Amino acid sequence: MRSTWILLATLVLVLPAVAVGWTPDPDIEHKLSAPLESVGSPNPAEDRWVAFVVDGLEQGGETPNTAHRFSKSTADYSINGEKVAREIYVSRDNPDVVLILNGGKPNEGEFVVDFGTKQVNAGAFRGGVFVSASKDSAVVILDRESIDPGSPVTGGGVNPRFGERTVTWH
Repeated sequence: MRSTWILLATLVLVLPAVAVGWTPDPDIEHKLSAPLESVGSPNPAEDRWVAFVVDGLEQGGETPNTAHRFSKSTADYSINGEKVAREIYVSRDNPDVVLILNGGKPNEGEFVVDFGTKQVNAGAFRGGVFVSASKDSAVVILDRESIDPGSPVTGGGVNPRFGERTVTWH
């Protein structure tokens, strides 16, 4: 079982981080409402889980360099006014950064929203996202220090449009 997990984790980490590009669609409005959240420090169980993931990747021959930790968020995500079920996490290092996971591909970030820099990126962290069994935390593990958050969401007038802890984009 452990060797299967190591193989799976290895395959997940080495998938290429291909930017998908962003084409605005005026008929589809995405909206994120995210309160400013204080996520606190990770607990010992989370520390052990992250160490386990990193260890598994190393045993599989990978060289994980950086782990970015996220905590479960209370944010709401909707498309065309309808709430959409997605796992949403807020960065432990920067509460302005919110990670929305792809509903169909749980090890892939669908969007990363940064309220501080007022940026939205699509197709983020392909393959490098790991979610705890409890879904209370997630970690993005990269084989390099810098983050490639995907393709910027731009175009179509004012896209994205930031408000007070809300953002919409097409």
